[in-house]
Amino acid sequence: MVANEINKRHEFIMNPTGSSAVQTTTSAAFTYYLAVSPAAALVNLSQTVIIGVPVLAAYHGGAKGFARAGAQLMGALKDFTLGGGQAERSRHLTEDEKRAMDAGYRTGIIDRTQSHDLAGIGETGVEYRPGRAKVMAAISWAFHHAERLNREVTFLAAYRIARQKGLDHEGAVLKAGDLTWKTHFDYQNTSRPRMMHSDTAKALLVFRNYNVNMLYRLFRDTHQALHGESKEIRREALTQLSGITAMMMANAGIKGTWMFGIAMVLAGFFLDDGDDPEQELKKAMVEAVGPMMAGLAMDGIPGYLTDTSLSGRVGMPDLWFRSPDRQLEGEDSYNYWLGQVVGAAPGIVENMLRGIGMIKEGKTYRGVETIAPTFITNLMRA
Repeated sequence: MVANEINKRHEFIMNPTGSSAVQTTTSAAFTYYLAVSPAAALVNLSQTVIIGVPVLAAYHGGAKGFARAGAQLMGALKDFTLGGGQAERSRHLTEDEKRAMDAGYRTGIIDRTQSHDLAGIGETGVEYRPGRAKVMAAISWAFHHAERLNREVTFLAAYRIARQKGLDHEGAVLKAGDLTWKTHFDYQNTSRPRMMHSDTAKALLVFRNYNVNMLYRLFRDTHQALHGESKEIRREALTQLSGITAMMMANAGIKGTWMFGIAMVLAGFFLDDGDDPEQELKKAMVEAVGPMMAGLAMDGIPGYLTDTSLSGRVGMPDLWFRSPDRQLEGEDSYNYWLGQVVGAAPGIVENMLRGIGMIKEGKTYRGVETIAPTFITNLMRA
């Protein structure tokens, strides 16, 4: 069975398959929802804090693991900044560290990002078109370089921690790569489960790669924390799991922490009809600790201080299907959940039809805003 799986994977790697129509669909979804959007790129930076700190802390071990991991990530970010967007250009790096960064680029750990995968810049099985590739590279520039920053900073910090733990250069490079993959995931087409190689899966799972990897990370750590082969494995898994959960709470609030959506659904079964579990929780917390502490706990530190809703953007309150941000009924509810099931691409068509309807009703500005890609919509709402 193992040999058969390896043969099938080798066949796919040597001869990747992919429909040009599906590739166009995924690229269109990326362009419509994420491309040229500074907000999407900035939100992506939170992954280093929420996942990177716990992963590096678990590897470091000891009571000072989180403090050391945070300090190394801050130091690596400083070198990235001093290097003008490339850490290896910083004068503070040693020759070994520069060689390590070069190895990170050569092996694709740093610059093979999710944005390039979604934009269609990579191994797809579709005929390569230089003009199209250049356009998509330009459109995905901000998102790609935000991810590259994440990976470069994490890789350098992980390399330094590995050297401090006594590994030689080659061993530290391998460990840094492993920790970077664990933190920021491997989005290469060839690294996905084989069931995600089909055109149908690619179309249905647009923007779901992060969810798939994150769910694996959380449930794998849960399993290993309980059933790991050794005490060290259980300790590392528990540190990662508790750290990621705590970081979610700090940055996205209780509302942005994984399993929150399920908890609210379950709570709803025990409340009277018409009572909102989330509002009841907020009311109880305000009564218990006051409005400021309740706001910090519910919305996270960044969200509370900036008075913005970040829980659904930097957190993961819903494990798979995202809850609607308002009460929906009838046709609106059906269309929303249909979009959640069939993927992001059909939502583009729905927005266009809704926008055209608004324009016909004389609501031209609202109609154009509904039709326009996210980055234009954000400008129109500013």
